Amino acid sequence: MKIIEANENHLAIIAGAGTGKTTVITEKIKTLINNGVDPLKILAITFTKKAAHEMTLRIKNDLIKVMTFDAYCYSLIKQDIKINLIEDNIPFFRKDVLSFHLYDADNKKGIKPIGYQKYVTYKKINRLMDFNDIEYLALSKIKNESFDYVLVDEFQDTNELQLNILKNLVKRHTKTIVVGDPDQSIYAFRGAKSDIFDNYIKYFNAKVLTLTNNYRSKSLIIKGANNIISYNKIRIKKLLKPFHKELGNIILKKITDENQLLKYIINEYESLLGKNKSFAVLYRNHNIAYELRKIVTEYNYKISLLTIHEAKGLEFDVVFIIGLKQGVFPSQIINKVSNLDEERRLMFVAITRAKQRLYLLFNNKPSLFIQEMIKYNKK
Repeated sequence: MKIIEANENHLAIIAGAGTGKTTVITEKIKTLINNGVDPLKILAITFTKKAAHEMTLRIKNDLIKVMTFDAYCYSLIKQDIKINLIEDNIPFFRKDVLSFHLYDADNKKGIKPIGYQKYVTYKKINRLMDFNDIEYLALSKIKNESFDYVLVDEFQDTNELQLNILKNLVKRHTKTIVVGDPDQSIYAFRGAKSDIFDNYIKYFNAKVLTLTNNYRSKSLIIKGANNIISYNKIRIKKLLKPFHKELGNIILKKITDENQLLKYIINEYESLLGKNKSFAVLYRNHNIAYELRKIVTEYNYKISLLTIHEAKGLEFDVVFIIGLKQGVFPSQIINKVSNLDEERRLMFVAITRAKQRLYLLFNNKPSLFIQEMIKYNKK
């Protein structure tokens, strides 16, 4: 495979949903070792601990450092600084609404909301740190690090500070490979920026290769995903190609009230149970599925109930996307094109979780995304 054999100094792999990017990055690492690269000179960065564990199992070489940005930076400074993590000390705060992620990444003046300032003050008074502090402190230690290869998975989820860490890791001899999908950049609230790939490509003058064959979803589902994401005009353009010839199903269903929603999902689940092994209901926020969760729990239905952020990286035979109401999804708080683009990327992620059947459920105030899908179906 061209990507596995590529030997550029800096390489950006744009890997669409369901294209097997984890396999590509692990096979690339195995190839490097087989070609004589010292495993101790390879650093592989992942976005989650789970992904790091999975990659370690696939590589089957304990000498390679496979870890998250947070874990890597922590390893650099833990001997020199006493670290009291804020996550361990204020359990009543949710991590994903704290730290610098609260500020508007598009705000050119850098003005941060009052909640953020209170958060900073709380940390200072109580001598606490978060992982962003740790990453910042680690920058001074990185100059002593030396790797032949640095690989970053899920690169679209990184932020500017983490890109700066990568820049500082690169010495004269260091080669880098970043893998991910800009169309799945959905963590702006954690500081991720949708143009991070562009920044990397320009800074390192990187070669760009793409993976577009989707091995997960049936043909109609892929076409629907391509249609939705095409409305985002500022993006690295690519078109997913379905590996499977079967059409699959996309069902658009208007629901009048919550009772009808519950009955419809359960009836469809029971009718499909023998033919399909995995089911999921996805939504923008947990409160949308409150009543459904009670029923699923009471009757022990094998249905995964997840926010779309939680479902990222997962796949299911049958997926229901609910809450497709204007003002809910996309969220009513969007106030600029970049925010709507992020919501549309979130919809793209939701659609591409489905393998066989996709249900889009809406009410009498259908989401913009439903309107876009209806236009597509009429073509």
